[in-house]
Amino acid sequence: LAETALLAMDGRFEDYTLGRNISVERVKEIYRLFKKHQFQIADLRSFEEVVTDEQFAAKRQLAAELKANPIRFAQLQAETGAQLAKIPVQAKGVKSRRKNSGGIVAAAVAAVGGLALLLWRRR
Repeated sequence: LAETALLAMDGRFEDYTLGRNISVERVKEIYRLFKKHQFQIADLRSFEEVVTDEQFAAKRQLAAELKANPIRFAQLQAETGAQLAKIPVQAKGVKSRRKNSGGIVAAAVAAVGGLALLLWRRR
């Protein structure tokens, strides 16, 4: 998004970087625009809270410990998966398709059935 804003501020409306293959020249050009328009890198946030250096250090330490202990890593994965499975689908920000799609399918079937009945009666 910042790349798009920088290009727009510079009056350039084009596809600039698509995909993973980005040349070093493109990165340097975006950096020059970043400096030209006085952009600043924002703090990293999680759930609207700034992630601190201490939190980064704790996550790095945990990652190092889990990398050194694959059995503990597998246990933690299983525990976390079980905890996530207990959370209702809608609480995860995902709408459940099961509740809404039934009515849509029923309406579509009724419409097709009604159309078929009308066409059959015209014969």
